[in-house]
Amino acid sequence: TGATYTGGASSWLWFEGTTAQTINSDVSPLAIARLKVENTAGVQLAQNVTIFNNLDVVNGDLDLNGKNVDLGATGILNEDRANNHLVTDLTATSDFAQGGGITFTSTVTDATTEIRGTGLYLQGATSANFGVTVTRKHHKGATPSGGGTGIGRIYQVVGTPDQPTTMRIYYASDEATSVGNPSDFVLYRWQSATGWKNAASSGGTFVDGTNNTVARFTEATGITAFSHWTVGSSATPLPITLLTFAGERIEQAGEKNEEVRLTWATASEVSNKGFEIQVSDNAQTFKNISFVEGKGNSTTVSSYQLAVINADDAYYRLKQIDFDGKFSYSPVVFVAGVETLKVYPNPNKGTFTIDIGKTKQTFPVRLLNTQGIEVWKGNLPEAQTELKTNLPAGMYFLHTTVAGKAKITKVIIEQ
Repeated sequence: TGATYTGGASSWLWFEGTTAQTINSDVSPLAIARLKVENTAGVQLAQNVTIFNNLDVVNGDLDLNGKNVDLGATGILNEDRANNHLVTDLTATSDFAQGGGITFTSTVTDATTEIRGTGLYLQGATSANFGVTVTRKHHKGATPSGGGTGIGRIYQVVGTPDQPTTMRIYYASDEATSVGNPSDFVLYRWQSATGWKNAASSGGTFVDGTNNTVARFTEATGITAFSHWTVGSSATPLPITLLTFAGERIEQAGEKNEEVRLTWATASEVSNKGFEIQVSDNAQTFKNISFVEGKGNSTTVSSYQLAVINADDAYYRLKQIDFDGKFSYSPVVFVAGVETLKVYPNPNKGTFTIDIGKTKQTFPVRLLNTQGIEVWKGNLPEAQTELKTNLPAGMYFLHTTVAGKAKITKVIIEQ
C-alpha cells in the first residue's frame, strides 16, 4: 500500500494472497517482463500493461477491467485452464461489448501450434508462412441475448492465409458451462454481412474438424480468410447478432436540424422481442424513449430505423430484450447537438422568449415587420431571453445568426 511501481524490461510483478488486489502504477502502459497472479481473490488491472516474457495466472483470475495487455511478439500466457484460473474481463457484457483484450503477434507456418499459451492454435498447410495479429477478447457469465451462447472468448485475427489453415480453440470447463453439450461444440466465424456462422451455415468457407471434449478444444480446417472466431454449440446457434448501430443528424437544404435518425441491422435473431431505444446526456445514466418490435426468429439480415427529435448532444444505445426477459446492450453511439432557434409562446401578446439552444454567447437579434422595416433590434445576453415589446398585433420576422448561419423565425403578436 502506498508503494510506486515503475516496471521495466527486467522487472517482475507477483501478486499472492487472499484479498483482491489491483495493478495501478504511475506509469501507463506499465511495461514489465513478467506478471504472476497467485491470489485466490483475483487481481484487477487499472491500466494497460505490456509484458515481454510471461503472464502467469496460476491461482485466481486476472480481470482486465476494460484494460489491455500487449504480449507483442515475445510474451507468453500461462493460464491454469485445468483449474479455471483465467484471464477474464468483468466489464464485458456481450459479444459486442467485450471490454479489454490481450493482443499478440505471430508467424503461422506448417508447424505452428498453440500460439504462446493463448488458447489459439493455428497451423498452415505445406510451405505456409504468414503473419497474424490477434486480439483475444473475453468475458465470463455474459447473459446471452437469445439462442445459444459462445464460450465468452473471441479471437479477432488479422492476416491473410497464404495456405488453407487449421484453427483450434482451447477452452476451460468454466467457460463452457452455459454453452451446451461439449460434444456439439464447433467453431463460429463472424461474417460481416451475415453474422456468426458455423461451418454448416458459412457457405463452404471452412469445415468442421476435431472436437475433443477431454482436452477441451474444437477446430476447423480449410480456413482461407480470418475474422472474429469463437466456440459455440451447433445445436443452439449463437444469438441475435448486431451487424450495425449508427446515429446521424438529418440535414435539410444543407443544414442539420433537430431530428436524429438511428439505424441498426441484425444478421440473425432468436427469440427477439424487440429493442428499447435509450438516450443519455452523459453516457452513464440512460432512459428509455421508445420501443421497436423485433423479428422474433430470423436467419436473414433485418434492418431497423427510428427518428428521434433531440437537438442536444446525446448518447444512444439499444437494449435488446428476449421474450423470456433476458436482455443485452448495444455499443453506445454519440450524436452531436445543433444550435436551434425557438420562439415561445407563438402566437403571443407581445412578450415572448427567444431560445437559441446551446449557445453561451451574446447574440444579435433584429425584428422586422411584413414590409421589411426594422421595428426592434438588440443584443440578447443569454441563450434563453424574454423579450417584451409594445408592438401592434401582426406578423413579424425575427432575424439572428446562430453558429454562423442566418436564422429567420416568424413571430405572431395578437391583441
